[in-house]
Amino acid sequence: MIDILVENLFSMIADMSVEKIQELRSQYSNQRILYMTAKQFFAADDFKREFRHVTIALNEDEFLAIPSKELEASKSINEIKDSITHVFDSIIVTDDAFVKQRIIGIIAAQYLSKRNLSISLFDVIEKQRKDTESIIDKVSDVDKKALFIADSINKREALKNEAFQNGIQRKMSRLVTFAAQSFIMIVTKKPAQVIGNTTDFAASYVNSVRKQIEDDFPEIDADFICKPIQSISPDPNGSLMPIAKENEVLQFLWTFRLQLNTYIDDLLKYNGLLPDAFIISILSLGNLVDEDVYSYAIEQGVSKMIMSAKQTNPEQFVIGLKNYYRRLGENICSMSKLVRE
Repeated sequence: MIDILVENLFSMIADMSVEKIQELRSQYSNQRILYMTAKQFFAADDFKREFRHVTIALNEDEFLAIPSKELEASKSINEIKDSITHVFDSIIVTDDAFVKQRIIGIIAAQYLSKRNLSISLFDVIEKQRKDTESIIDKVSDVDKKALFIADSINKREALKNEAFQNGIQRKMSRLVTFAAQSFIMIVTKKPAQVIGNTTDFAASYVNSVRKQIEDDFPEIDADFICKPIQSISPDPNGSLMPIAKENEVLQFLWTFRLQLNTYIDDLLKYNGLLPDAFIISILSLGNLVDEDVYSYAIEQGVSKMIMSAKQTNPEQFVIGLKNYYRRLGENICSMSKLVRE
């Protein structure tokens, strides 16, 4: 999927001469692409629905004042986010600091995606125009010229789609499979079972996630933190019988957060090939997992205190857990749909 910014850019430069393409390229600075990314994001209906309580005061001059080196494509999403936070502090008006940081993170990811697509588009079409003009000079028939141009465009799109289908989509599916499988183990405290079509693990696990949501998490109770998570793993000695293992919940949650962020970081290296909706979805998933205070207990040295603590209001504790895992499960289910589109 190519977003609106790049579609418009493609329609502008597809028929330009090499000189005109080079002239237009100079106008698409990193700062301008960031500004256009933010403007497009704030104007989207999804933003207006999800962040309806946020006020935006967009100022193009503030974007143009950012040093270009701070927005280089070689930087990570977090580095870009750090570089632009001071600009968006005055643009995004809200009392919720978490919401502000979430918006800035989404824009940073979208910027890198659009920046790489836009610059790559200039490179591809500039080279294509040079090759095309060279051949057109040798071809007199108008119909042959048109067929040659159409064929070169179709081949480029076919190669991009093949790369996406064969490589990136597998990575997307692995992320969904890991997230759904881990989710089931956390909320049921049992190994995730494959149900139905065993050739599609992601779909099977996602169906189990959906079932847990529909049943309102019957196994989440006031002792949730104390009950170990059962898992099975291959026998390192080569036996066909798997080994059963008990995992402390806090240890499992800590490992889950770290592994999930590794999957997300790996996928974001290919942000130029990922649909914008999927980028937003995995960033939202990462933010949700980061919200879970229990996943930080081990590294903060408070795991023993949490395990031995008595719940003063068990009923509210269970309600809070179910609400959190409902949000997490719904995010996983929504993300799985994007993998199959």
